[in-house]
Amino acid sequence: MTNPVQLEPSAALDAAGPSTVAQQEMEARQPVLPGVRINVDLSGAALEAFLLGIPLGYQPVASSMLLGVEYHPDSLQLAATFVSGRTYYYVGVPLMVYAGLLNAPSKGKYMRSAIIGVYG
Repeated sequence: MTNPVQLEPSAALDAAGPSTVAQQEMEARQPVLPGVRINVDLSGAALEAFLLGIPLGYQPVASSMLLGVEYHPDSLQLAATFVSGRTYYYVGVPLMVYAGLLNAPSKGKYMRSAIIGVYG
C-alpha cells in the first residue's frame, strides 16, 4: 500500500525551498515501519533528477546497440554498456541529454548524434 504524497502549498514551498519539499515527498513515499527511519539526502543534480522523475542508477534499455546505461548526476558521467559487453564512460553529460537518451525511440541514433564524439 502506497502512502499518498502531500505537497506543501506554494507559499510554503517558497519558504521551505525545493530540498525540504523533496525530502518530505521522499518520506511520504517510504513504507511505514515502526522504529525505522530512512534518511535521504538529495542535492544538486540528483535532486533535479528526482523532481523531474528521471531515473538514476543502472537502466536496462531496449536497443540493438546498448544493454544499459547508468548516470551519475554529481559528476555528470554517463556509463554506457554496449551489446559487446564493453562499458564506455562519457564525462560532462548534462542531465537533460541523459533524459533524452532514455526517451529516444532509437538509443543508438541518439548515442551517435548527441553523445559519442561530443562528450569525452
